[in-house]
Amino acid sequence: MKKVGIITLTKNANYGNVLQNIAMQKIVNELGFEAETILNLTNSPLFNKKNFSFTNLVKWILNYNGYRENEKRNENFRKCCSKNLQYSNVTYNNGRFSKEPTGYEYFITGSDQVWNPTFGFATEFELLGFVPKNRKISYAASFGVDNLDMLSESRKDDIRHYLAEFSSISVREDSGERIVRNLCSTPVETHVDPTLLLKRQEWEILAIKPKFNLKKPYILVYMLGEISAEYQTAIKKLAKQNNAEIINALKGKCKFINPLEFIWLINNATYVCTDSFHASVFSIIFHTKLYIFNRRDQHANQNSRFTSLLRQCGIQKDKVIYKKKS
Repeated sequence: MKKVGIITLTKNANYGNVLQNIAMQKIVNELGFEAETILNLTNSPLFNKKNFSFTNLVKWILNYNGYRENEKRNENFRKCCSKNLQYSNVTYNNGRFSKEPTGYEYFITGSDQVWNPTFGFATEFELLGFVPKNRKISYAASFGVDNLDMLSESRKDDIRHYLAEFSSISVREDSGERIVRNLCSTPVETHVDPTLLLKRQEWEILAIKPKFNLKKPYILVYMLGEISAEYQTAIKKLAKQNNAEIINALKGKCKFINPLEFIWLINNATYVCTDSFHASVFSIIFHTKLYIFNRRDQHANQNSRFTSLLRQCGIQKDKVIYKKKS
């Protein structure tokens, strides 16, 4: 069976990173290929072995509880990944492969924010600079930002060079399509996130009920940015209107849940309040009521991610995006 190597985001314990990777592998396998994800171990807290240098040992001692909690969460993610994803025996670390990545018919980069330069991505690795021209594919790759104005001209030239080597390009957002068109003449199209290519029933089969007890109904809060006083007030008001408990997906009893437990919580929530792309995606998949908040501490404007998502799903923005009441 012909093999396909997937280049995507694998460094951190991030729900969306894992879930879109599961979807991408499943779709590629259903097309008759054997999909494998190549791990990027560069500064990866999820998959790197611990470096017990003197400095790290001191940090570990001073923040023992924090390190222990992070490692417990990472371990739950690793178990979920090992059960639901196929990884290559080739890894990438600090600009080098553990061995030559041979034996792959094609390489796919995407989905998720593999080309977001403000997160340190859009490097030769994520742009498949190591792959021959006729074997590189992008699917729903995201820049995660509305433009590349924050980059130097030389950095833009590097990205332009790699993009020009693709025969065609698939991006996730309309803004990504504009960025590619401004950089090169390579044909580009916008496609949905791979998680949306699977049916609701397929995700419900994969979803796992967390082991702790839950009161019903509940509002699931998953905010990667700051939860301001204004946002807290809006969420509490929503909870009161629905006579619902507020559950934070990153705190308390939810702190150690894995990605498949996360989507179970979304599927069974009365409302989801979030600034996360993939929490919004799964709310749409499961027909869970959704309230999207703008991320407060983002490095660059990422609103186009939601604009494209809602357009692709035929949802009016003013129905789900939070706006401060005047």
